[in-house]
Amino acid sequence: MTMTTLGKNAIMMVGGSFVGLLYVLLLPFAWIVAALVIIAKQLVGGLVSKSHSSFGWRPVESYLAGRRNKKQEAKDKK
Repeated sequence: MTMTTLGKNAIMMVGGSFVGLLYVLLLPFAWIVAALVIIAKQLVGGLVSKSHSSFGWRPVESYLAGRRNKKQEAKDKK
């Protein structure tokens, strides 16, 4: 037996309603878990190291590091 388009659409509408309801009900718990994880990381990070160090990518500093390409070096030597 094949389902008609009307039947598939009806199932999708009913299923979508339940998925949306589940999303709305569980969203506050996701916020609570996220907040607890952030707090736990802050506490553990504070206990592990007293100084803050960041190893992020800083394009301005890498650009100003003084590295030159080979063409520029050859041009300057002439």
